[in-house]
Amino acid sequence: MALISRDSNLYTDVLRDAIKGAWSGRKALYGSGVAVLMSGLPTVDGNGDSLKTGSTVRIPYWGSMGELDDVAEGGALIPRGLSSSTETATYTQSGMAAEMTRWSRQASMVGDPHDEVARQFVEASARRIDAGLITEALTTSLSYTTDAAVSITEDTVVNASELWEDELDDDNGVALLIVRSETRKAMRLLKDSTGRALYMNGEVDGGGMKKTLDRFAGYPVLCSNRLTRASGVNTSLLCRRGAMAAWYNEDPIGDIEKDILARTEITALWLDHVEHLYLRPQGGTGTKEGVIKFTTTQS
Repeated sequence: MALISRDSNLYTDVLRDAIKGAWSGRKALYGSGVAVLMSGLPTVDGNGDSLKTGSTVRIPYWGSMGELDDVAEGGALIPRGLSSSTETATYTQSGMAAEMTRWSRQASMVGDPHDEVARQFVEASARRIDAGLITEALTTSLSYTTDAAVSITEDTVVNASELWEDELDDDNGVALLIVRSETRKAMRLLKDSTGRALYMNGEVDGGGMKKTLDRFAGYPVLCSNRLTRASGVNTSLLCRRGAMAAWYNEDPIGDIEKDILARTEITALWLDHVEHLYLRPQGGTGTKEGVIKFTTTQS
């Protein structure tokens, strides 16, 4: 992935590509397939007024065309339009300002400070979107209730997933089981009646890099301590593909200002973004939200 060079006065092309990239090992929902990532978030509403933090925007998604028609001999199909629908979400502006001193600009032995500011902004942007997605995911109305004193088991995950009923098996499937590290530790210690571990480690390549996610109860597992924990009670999430949306400005806004007296340079970068939990997964035919939350007690 390219980074911004000093000669790029405004951080556009690189950030457009880089924000779509992933540091997925440290994030939960961003880049996971759970959220549909969309660039091109507008900065003005339908009246031409500038959007600001707290503004309401409409998130688009495809409507369902329903079931197939049975046609009698000699009959004809009745065309149905492919419709689109919208749901509302909240617009947020986030940013980062970095001040570079004369010394930092001369510290070329550790790299170009402009490149480092760009790298950290891209990282922070993905993490901010991820944080918004987690907040939205926790608003789901699908919540599986467990005994507050019970640790996680295979039964917990299976029973929670059954809140989707027959929608569990449609094309959207389950993209991720997201847990905190304390929950993952408890999962890794579980064994069946023969002593076989119930937690399956993902495959690794010859260089030791992970190629596939770990699995538990048949579901891919991602560990993220960005999920909530309170008094030893951990929140976990089961998520389907296309359950959420993240919409951001395609061309991040950047400004550079130089202080010729102090010989410093301030770079300000802005990210406009929206995170949203769909009432049903994007592209699916179901009617239930694509996120289930449940809690377990983990030491």
